[in-house]
Amino acid sequence: IHPPRPRQFLGRTEWTRWLAGAWLLHKRYPEFFRRERARHFLLLVVWRWALLVPAKNVIENSPWIVRNPRVFTKFLICLARERMNLLAAVPAFWRKSRSA
Repeated sequence: IHPPRPRQFLGRTEWTRWLAGAWLLHKRYPEFFRRERARHFLLLVVWRWALLVPAKNVIENSPWIVRNPRVFTKFLICLARERMNLLAAVPAFWRKSRSA
């Protein structure tokens, strides 16, 4: 068993790029977006990216609670910081995209 691969956690700049890409997909191909991503843009961001993906990451890495609690705790802190960056990037992006 090997330790988890090093992962780059996203900051506000990277999340802004992700949001811009998702918004563009939502605008250009709304039917595809609704079918493959989410019914609404904010559902994708809040439900999927802010809640479901982190939950999946925590479950996948849960064996590290026993193997190395310190590594798991550090992972949780980084994951929480990443999601805070996402949620911090959303309001500014939303205002900008709605006005454009």
